[in-house]
Amino acid sequence: MAFWPKGFGRGRSGSSAAGLHSRGYSPQLSASEISRGLTSNADLHLRQHYDEHIAWDADKEESRVWRRTMYTFPDWKKHRSSYRYVHHMHTILESRIVRGLLRPVLVLTLAAAAVAAYQTLHAKQLLLSFLPALPILPIEPFQLTSFALSLLLVFRTNSSYGRWNEGRRRFGRITTTCRDICRQVLALVPRADVACRALFARWLVAFCRASKWYIREDEPLEEELAAWLEPSELSQLVTSPHPPNFCILVLSHAVSNSGLDQFAVVRLQEALTELSINLSACDRILNTPIPLSYTRHTARFLILWLLLLPLALWGSCGWLVVPTVAVISFVLLGIEEIGVQIEEPFSILALENLCKKAERHISGMMLMDETTYNLVQRQQQQQPHAHMSWQHAMNMSVFAAAVKAPVVNEVSSDGMVD
Repeated sequence: MAFWPKGFGRGRSGSSAAGLHSRGYSPQLSASEISRGLTSNADLHLRQHYDEHIAWDADKEESRVWRRTMYTFPDWKKHRSSYRYVHHMHTILESRIVRGLLRPVLVLTLAAAAVAAYQTLHAKQLLLSFLPALPILPIEPFQLTSFALSLLLVFRTNSSYGRWNEGRRRFGRITTTCRDICRQVLALVPRADVACRALFARWLVAFCRASKWYIREDEPLEEELAAWLEPSELSQLVTSPHPPNFCILVLSHAVSNSGLDQFAVVRLQEALTELSINLSACDRILNTPIPLSYTRHTARFLILWLLLLPLALWGSCGWLVVPTVAVISFVLLGIEEIGVQIEEPFSILALENLCKKAERHISGMMLMDETTYNLVQRQQQQQPHAHMSWQHAMNMSVFAAAVKAPVVNEVSSDGMVD
């Protein structure tokens, strides 16, 4: 009998809900919330109200796929180009950040237009006599609170970038460690044990793919690993309660049964521990947002500040308050939106490209292994160097490299070529 509850963690082969459940996501209260006493009717009503009224922005979520970019040399040249300003302004309406801000900016702009229209109608005595004029607020409170608002937005954006950067580094360490384990296995496992060497390569790729699948809503895992694992292996992997841990256990048993010496086993087990540590760090980033009270307070402060701003600018700007509020809203809400978008980094990081790169490196090392091994064997078996000391061999290698190196003209401090 399985030790996990029925239906728990069965992957996403059947539905996306099963995969979300395997990560601990559920519309019901979690065990930690129950342990904190969130079981009253008021708490349940609040949670239900939040789930019903806070809907996903489908366009914004779908657009995150197009932010998964990896730069090459031509991309960096374009990125540094002086024409980038013209290009960025020309494509401003295509910006996904801009399109995501259209609704809130439009609401704030309409609020500013309503203030301007009301004040204009009141000045021309076109309103009912008992309706008062809107109060004109002094600008000083906005000047004083703008510093606090700036600090809130800067801290929010910096914290989100820190999470994005750590997520990229952690998953990068996963792929790098997988490549290094493959290198060690090819160097340490006997060449006659082809099955063991191939097992490590296949399950290292499986771990990279399973880790990506675990920290991001993605396509079914079966499609990604069908070319790397046997059908029976793939079936056991996708039905396990935690696919990345399943891969780690397979690799751990493979290390223990590899017949290597104790020192090599310890080194490989430490590398597997590094994989688990980095996956746990990715899981922590995914499950722990920036404190929600900070996010909510920043949003509330920002919206109230922008809603009241027309009352302070009407006296000096008149109807120009409408475009002024629109521009200020776009700038400030854009900064806040960028911080929110990169707070959860894995859905916008190009993890599939990192996995493909790791696959290419592992496959490449498997293909180059025979060639590099024979190269070292031939060099070590050359007779002229059989009885030579290592110092003499090094001196000869350095001398040969110096002879083959091209002559480079050096430029002296006075600009003359030596």
